[in-house]
Amino acid sequence: MRSPIRAIPGYEVVGVCTRHIDKVKIPEALSKAKKFSDYDTALAELKPDVVSVNTLPDTHADFSIKAMKAGAHVFVEKPLALTVESAQEVIDTAKRLKKKLVIGYILRVSPVVDQIHRDRAAARNAAGVPHEPEPAVEWRNLGLAQAVDGFLSAIVDCGVHYVE
Repeated sequence: MRSPIRAIPGYEVVGVCTRHIDKVKIPEALSKAKKFSDYDTALAELKPDVVSVNTLPDTHADFSIKAMKAGAHVFVEKPLALTVESAQEVIDTAKRLKKKLVIGYILRVSPVVDQIHRDRAAARNAAGVPHEPEPAVEWRNLGLAQAVDGFLSAIVDCGVHYVE
């Protein structure tokens, strides 16, 4: 299995961190990376230039802030945080420390999804259906954006791709 990060010229994966790292089968492409089960230890020992946060949603904000404070730029999977306030704290940290912060949300730039939207609009136009923006869904009113025991609802974590 080829790691997409290793495919980026000029970058080397120097560490992998996950709970129970000793029980995880690491892909061959990452076999030379140091392995950690503690995030703080990994940051302190490796002092990475860039950190990719691909963890459970309830850790995204905290891990991103820790990485930036350790001197790294950050790529973090969506959602950035579980609350608006936490998201703002991450953004403020990036600005204050002059770190790049990239939030992974592929559907915003996916050519496939873009084509689906164009095809849908063309079909509506061909049928003479007026093209009006879809009504916004107020997630908070539906109670779907609530974190339960520190975990974001799967319908929000994954379902956001389909609603988008």
